[in-house]
Amino acid sequence: EFPSDAADADDIAMEFGAMVDGLAIQVLLNDTVMTPARMHDICLDVARRLIGYDGTR
Repeated sequence: EFPSDAADADDIAMEFGAMVDGLAIQVLLNDTVMTPARMHDICLDVARRLIGYDGTR
């Protein structure tokens, strides 16, 4: 469930999807700065900030 002060779920999904797409392109192009592990960490951090995701199921 989204926190009560969170943005619209559709907006959050679009923002998160755009970020994942951009990072994935960098990973697939073998960017030396963006490793898969770094992408994973960034995605989790953004999910925590956007929806309060704590990493548990």
